[in-house]
Amino acid sequence: MYYCKKINSNMIFQLWVFTIIFNILLCCDRLYAAVLTLESQLTIRQTMNQMRASVNVFNKSDANSFDLTLEIKFSNEFKEFQTIPCFRPKEKEVFSHDFDIHDNMKGTFPLIVEIQFHDSNLFPFYSLHCAPISINSQEQTNILFADIMDVEISDQTIVNVLLTPLDNSHKVVSAKMVVSGAFICHNDKQSFILGESQNLSYRISTKNALPGTTHSAFVVLSFMKNNVSHTQIVPFRIDVAPVSTFVFFEKQWGIWIYILSGIIWMIFVSYVSIVYKKNRIQP
Repeated sequence: MYYCKKINSNMIFQLWVFTIIFNILLCCDRLYAAVLTLESQLTIRQTMNQMRASVNVFNKSDANSFDLTLEIKFSNEFKEFQTIPCFRPKEKEVFSHDFDIHDNMKGTFPLIVEIQFHDSNLFPFYSLHCAPISINSQEQTNILFADIMDVEISDQTIVNVLLTPLDNSHKVVSAKMVVSGAFICHNDKQSFILGESQNLSYRISTKNALPGTTHSAFVVLSFMKNNVSHTQIVPFRIDVAPVSTFVFFEKQWGIWIYILSGIIWMIFVSYVSIVYKKNRIQP
């Protein structure tokens, strides 16, 4: 006949509490994100043959931002700067690039600046700017009135743009959707002949946008008139629908939590089993 010594109930209770606290702390560590605030300022300087675009970036927050990248697009040129692995609090950085001005460039052209970085929990953040830059001409003609509403998105959405002509000219208009890397626009470039009102639709889906965040987006309208390029920029806002923090966390990290919880539980069961066997006594 066998009998068992009573296993220390306090020890089992402590192990159980440790398991619960470990999982809670792990969740908190993943969910905590310091508030990051990066301030940026764009400066343009022109000469006869070049345009220098300078972006001053300042980390106003009290936390580090990581893998800071900056891209500038102008006309058909694209400049991506070297990634800054760690951008410390109160640190400043200036990104400058010289774009060539060709003889046939006359009018207004869009300049797009996108800044990307993430926090210590790998949560991504984006900043997007778009502005018309005048080259060799101060003439600016608006032949369109654009009506666009701010949108809210959870997975994907349709952005509708109503374009109304302001004159009787029949111009070929290019309409490009500009969004940050947090989204994907599946039909970002469209063109049409302006005559009557046009209703354009763009399908946008989320890539890694954080729930509850707000993002700037733009529709860039370009057309030629009297051999002069004209650009109209129509801004709007994309609001990412808020969801339960736990739901987002589970979607991103839940599988690892389940694996770790299972490992901890197996260790706990094995430990109790070993203690049980050691305390089993045969009279």
